Amino acid sequence: MKIAVVVANGKAARKIISEADGIRTGEYILAGEEFIVNSKGESVISYADYAIAMVDEIEKGNHIRQRISVLGK
Repeated sequence: MKIAVVVANGKAARKIISEADGIRTGEYILAGEEFIVNSKGESVISYADYAIAMVDEIEKGNHIRQRISVLGK
């Protein structure tokens, strides 16, 4: 499943692109509520890397009651 980033009226609407068959890299970018892209200009993450990021956040507990987002490097 992939969902693209849509730009309308000069504003980017964030839509997460998740790759079920994407490879596990073990690397991700932790972001806040604002839309960001990686060095390739993409906002994409594999299911495996997303799962790693969520477990890391649960274990570390650094963002209690905060909204975060993650994307692949």
